[in-house]
Amino acid sequence: MQTPRVAASFSRGLMAVIAGALVATLGGCGEKGPGATPAGRVLEQVADTYAAATSFSERTRITKTVSGADGEEASSYRTELYFQRPNRVFYEITGEGTMVIACDGERLIVYSSERGGYAEQEAPEDLAALLREQETGIVGLSELALLAGSSPHESLADAALGEDATLDGRECRVVTGSVQGMEERGAEEPATASQTLWIGKDDNLIHKSVVEIKRGEATLRIEEVMEELALDPILAEDRFEYEPPKGAIDLVGG
Repeated sequence: MQTPRVAASFSRGLMAVIAGALVATLGGCGEKGPGATPAGRVLEQVADTYAAATSFSERTRITKTVSGADGEEASSYRTELYFQRPNRVFYEITGEGTMVIACDGERLIVYSSERGGYAEQEAPEDLAALLREQETGIVGLSELALLAGSSPHESLADAALGEDATLDGRECRVVTGSVQGMEERGAEEPATASQTLWIGKDDNLIHKSVVEIKRGEATLRIEEVMEELALDPILAEDRFEYEPPKGAIDLVGG
């Protein structure tokens, strides 16, 4: 059983680190690296596949494990993602609580059960603008960043190909690299991170991701397994409509 001290190693300043990683990822939107290495060429094929998608959907299973000298604790989450260009999005993550980001093309609603309320604003012009404005918790190379057109080389450095692997009967190329943008200025114990991706040979989509973030004696491991992946699915307009639960507080309008 994890004691509070393990979690505290990450709770202080972790969101600032995550935000820094997201800014670094989106900072290179539209720019592609040279792809001079085999791993770099694989990542560019992946980026091209997501950037060309007109719509996308998936469900995922996420396991987060925090471990340190005094124990470890694991928690699990489920996500749903639906996206249609340029700015229609429905993203829900459930676990200890629920967070929803929904944009129907005209309005954006962000709901948090932890805060007991929601915020509403005009829809951003595209997915890249939405991600720049919202705290999504992205670390490393993600489908959302790739759909927004970011360069994989902006978020994953020193990428290298490992041995091919089979994941649920699918042949995958395995790429590992270091997550950029994890340095936190002024932190007593800066964080470092690595990411391993399982990429389908037949579709150039990410089917599994493992991120390990280390700070001092503590390690945060985020394992994400993608399920029900669909490239260019037909999505109904009401798929992106969302109304906050009854009793939720308007955090902006009061």
